[in-house]
Amino acid sequence: MSSQPEKIGERLSGDMERLAVVVEKIAQRLENWKTNADEAFLDAMAFQLQAFYTGMESFLEKALAAQGIRVEKGQNSHAQILMAAREARLIPEGQFDYVKDLSNFRHYARHGYGFTLEAEILVPKAEQLPGFWEEFQTIAEELIKKLLSK
Repeated sequence: MSSQPEKIGERLSGDMERLAVVVEKIAQRLENWKTNADEAFLDAMAFQLQAFYTGMESFLEKALAAQGIRVEKGQNSHAQILMAAREARLIPEGQFDYVKDLSNFRHYARHGYGFTLEAEILVPKAEQLPGFWEEFQTIAEELIKKLLSK
């Protein structure tokens, strides 16, 4: 029978697998956009970026809980998760501003009905993702490995 840390490690591992799929989709949509500046690719990229952030935030919340750090649900819980994750070193050093930018974008995408996407804002977010993802994966894999060994 699996221990509680192992179960959490397995859930986090599944989260990372799903996030990897989203990262690949973003890369594909970015390439599509660069070869054919069709707004449909921009829309798809925006949807996937907000999905990536939402999935990553869920991962961070579970990872924090695995370390005994609970963030109460409420009006500021999204910001509190980010701050706690930063303090717990779950966000790569030097990448907090990027993560905060994705958080702001996700909020805008979810609550900005009828907004217009601008490639000059969206494309740099997608272009920065592979570097962030590589660093984030390293941190996440170390945590998952630790949890699975308990």
